[in-house]
Amino acid sequence: MVKKWLLASLLYFLMAALMGCLLRLYAIGMDSGLVYVHLLHAHSHTAMMGWVYVAIMALNYHYFSRKRGYRLVFGITIGAVGGLMIAFALQGYAFLSILFCSIHLLAGYWLVYKLYRDTHSEKSQALTLMRVALGLLLVSTFGIWGIGPAIALEGKGSEMFKASIQFYLHFQFNGFFTFAVLALLFKTWKVHLPSREFRHFLWIGLSSVVLTFALPLSWSYPAGYWYTIQMAGSILQAYAFVRLGWAMHSRANRNRKKNALLVFGVISLFLKILFPLFLFLPELMQLSYEIRNIAIAYIHLMMLGMISAFLLFIMIRTGMLNGGAKIVRWGTGLFISGFFATELILFFQALQIISGTGAGFFLYETLAIFSFLLPLAILCWLIGFYKNETIQTNFSGAAAGLGAGPDRPKGA
Repeated sequence: MVKKWLLASLLYFLMAALMGCLLRLYAIGMDSGLVYVHLLHAHSHTAMMGWVYVAIMALNYHYFSRKRGYRLVFGITIGAVGGLMIAFALQGYAFLSILFCSIHLLAGYWLVYKLYRDTHSEKSQALTLMRVALGLLLVSTFGIWGIGPAIALEGKGSEMFKASIQFYLHFQFNGFFTFAVLALLFKTWKVHLPSREFRHFLWIGLSSVVLTFALPLSWSYPAGYWYTIQMAGSILQAYAFVRLGWAMHSRANRNRKKNALLVFGVISLFLKILFPLFLFLPELMQLSYEIRNIAIAYIHLMMLGMISAFLLFIMIRTGMLNGGAKIVRWGTGLFISGFFATELILFFQALQIISGTGAGFFLYETLAIFSFLLPLAILCWLIGFYKNETIQTNFSGAAAGLGAGPDRPKGA
């Protein structure tokens, strides 16, 4: 069942990437017929709730639980993503999209409860990180529940409304997603740090997550002290991850066979940590909000560069995706090429806006063209995933015919 859940997550990744390409076409005058903002919401929700969330939870189940009783909750979750994707694309924020988001949210609470319950008697650093990630997932949902009161008190589009959404996004990206992929990396690499070193990273890392929320708060409620808090959080974040990287360095060296996705993920993590340190002036913090391309580039750096790369690398480590297959290597090459090309163009566009020089020659067209490399990459991975599944099924069938079938895992 895990393979089916991961396959569903990759399909949603493909849908999100295709919608992202359609959004790029709007800038060059090619209208898909859908309202831009509605398509934008469908793109972002599908990427977060369909691709990353489902992949993380499926891998959490695979590595930490493997007990019965998960089919229904995963089925509801995956079905809710399909519903909200269509509803957002056609209607934007309306009754159906809110309904499917609510179903996804409640299924998430159910899934978190089951994972906590089924692993309560086990202890490991990887499991501790996973529990912290799930805790941060729960914290992030306070932002969702705050949207209703924000609309009632100050109206849709108010600063309180924006702050509620930013709270959810911040604790998803910097909290749940980040700590979840770390938990999976610890598990797949069998990493165990000295207890003091691990506790040191955990508390500093969590402190940085809380403090760096000052950046989105400064956008809604400008004040000088947010700058100080943001910089303190950014420095703590850099310190925590540098210490973690140093502690894991020897383990990485023992895994001598490097993977392009792993290297790409590490580079993206480094850039993600480095970026907030450049906001050393309050004016630059404000520009990070006012210039949309900077925000998009940073979100993609985390979503595509760090989180997606690590998740795909972990899929390869599980054997569910054959990293040595030619089609998978082609997908990885296309993905990395498309990512760096689009990120460079976005930052270049931001520099042009800052300098007041305007858009460059065919810059939006070039951005749209390179954006199509991303769904092509995901399509290659889906083909590789399907071929790997077919090969494993044929092998298992042949082995069973010889009376030597592999041990079957516990049912989902």
